[in-house]
Amino acid sequence: LNNFLHDIATGLWLASFFLGFEINRRWGGHNLITEIQKILFTIWLIALLIIILTGIVRRKTYTNYLYGVEIETRRKTILIIKHILFGFLSLGGVYFFIKWL
Repeated sequence: LNNFLHDIATGLWLASFFLGFEINRRWGGHNLITEIQKILFTIWLIALLIIILTGIVRRKTYTNYLYGVEIETRRKTILIIKHILFGFLSLGGVYFFIKWL
């Protein structure tokens, strides 16, 4: 269940960011659009919180060495890089949502 929530929240997080970006690009500046973007920002923040909390649980409970220690070590390195990139995307999202609202 934790992995499912983590993955679903990640999809929702990305979708709300890109939807907000596209809405702003096409129709930015109208009062109704600003209200929609506030809702999307709230969804984005809740999804990010779920991602962080379930990610912590995922990290603390992961013990699968199905492919061997060497491959799992590489996998963890790749996961760290991926999360750093998503961290920068999060900061960009905060910047854009603040700019829009």
